[in-house]
Amino acid sequence: KEGKRSNMTVIPFLIAGILLVLIILGSYIFKNYVAPKKLEELETLIKEGNPKLAIKKLQELLEKDEKNPYVHYLLALAYEKMDNPQMAIMEYRQVLKIARFEGKLTEKAVRYRLAKLLL
Repeated sequence: KEGKRSNMTVIPFLIAGILLVLIILGSYIFKNYVAPKKLEELETLIKEGNPKLAIKKLQELLEKDEKNPYVHYLLALAYEKMDNPQMAIMEYRQVLKIARFEGKLTEKAVRYRLAKLLL
């Protein structure tokens, strides 16, 4: 009886541990594979001439993660495409304020685009 009882108390902890590992793995996969694909699709929308839809989707992404510099950068590009330099400037400044540059996003590129708008 003692052996069965100790096994019964271990099972919930084992199940909780497995669920925790699955949640962590799922969030890792989403952050590193699914989310970047979505951003690439939005970048394509901007380049192919549909910045209005891209802006809507980017704003939705910012509601979930307002400190994502690449989302702000894409939003600035979309505003530029919509011929709205004031909003683009605001978004470029937000990217510089967050100051996390990685991957395709470089400080030099952001400062260059911002300078072009300010001239």
